[in-house]
Amino acid sequence: MPDIVGKPVQGVLRILSPMGVLPVPKRVDTPGAAKDVVLEQEPVAGTLIYEGETVFYYVRPSGDVSLPDARRLVEVTYTVPQSLVPQEVRVDTIDRHAVRQTVFPQMSDYVHGTPPKLVSGQSITIPIWFFDEMTVEVFLDRVKVRSYYYKGDAEPVITAHGGL
Repeated sequence: MPDIVGKPVQGVLRILSPMGVLPVPKRVDTPGAAKDVVLEQEPVAGTLIYEGETVFYYVRPSGDVSLPDARRLVEVTYTVPQSLVPQEVRVDTIDRHAVRQTVFPQMSDYVHGTPPKLVSGQSITIPIWFFDEMTVEVFLDRVKVRSYYYKGDAEPVITAHGGL
């Protein structure tokens, strides 16, 4: 894997295309970081890579350069509302192809085979990468209470469900 950190994003395809790998940009919004240059890469420089492998590179876009197949990172935070008893929180993502995936809790969060229960005021923050559009749904004791719809770089459309 060549070192592409610090290189302009326009040159990434020229560098990686002859290797037969799939370069995928991940947009980040790091204040003060240079725009339209590679800030980080996965795998790191010097790693043995194979044809057909995916190479991720992180870039703070200016909007002036096209980033085909770019992923966007969002952080979804949910705070458990007032309750006398701990409650089960589940967070699912639904991608642009309607594929649903539970992102919280993960199996490692389970206690004795059951999902964790969170107390009033406890918050969870989940970083989520997506391409083009995505819906995030938050469930409290198996009832949908909030959804976030993301499309491109727009702010999310947030909908409260069930009065919470």
